[in-house]
Amino acid sequence: RDGLELSILAGYPVTAYPTGAAEHLRREVPDATGVEIFAEGASDPNFEYISTLGADLLVLSAGWWDTGSYGNDRMQQIAPVLPVGKDFTPEWRKVMSDFLTGIGRSDRAEEVLAEYDAHVAQVRPTVEPLMAGKKVAFVAAAEDQIAWFQNDFR
Repeated sequence: RDGLELSILAGYPVTAYPTGAAEHLRREVPDATGVEIFAEGASDPNFEYISTLGADLLVLSAGWWDTGSYGNDRMQQIAPVLPVGKDFTPEWRKVMSDFLTGIGRSDRAEEVLAEYDAHVAQVRPTVEPLMAGKKVAFVAAAEDQIAWFQNDFR
């Protein structure tokens, strides 16, 4: 999902993404009706199929890329590869800004942060009273596992 999220933020034209990426992000993909969604596992990519997508750039998770699970040499034969997400920390603003600045899109970083801050300011009066004194857990559950997200990385 790292690749899809950062590609959307960068304003890249997304032509395909694996079903392993969060489906809720589909609404964020501009012109999603023409976007190919394919069932693909990181540990067993179908190189022949991926090569038919005509991608000019493959944006992949650095975590998987660093393990070699993607078949890195074969992926690089299909298109240039941009591994992303290696330096994710709770400082998401910095991670996003560093990524967009690194690809020459610092203007986009400023734009995205301004949009985010404006949206938060707009919904805060409605959400804040509803959440006062409450705790929120962000949890993802699958058939064989559960993951939770917290800001304490000890």
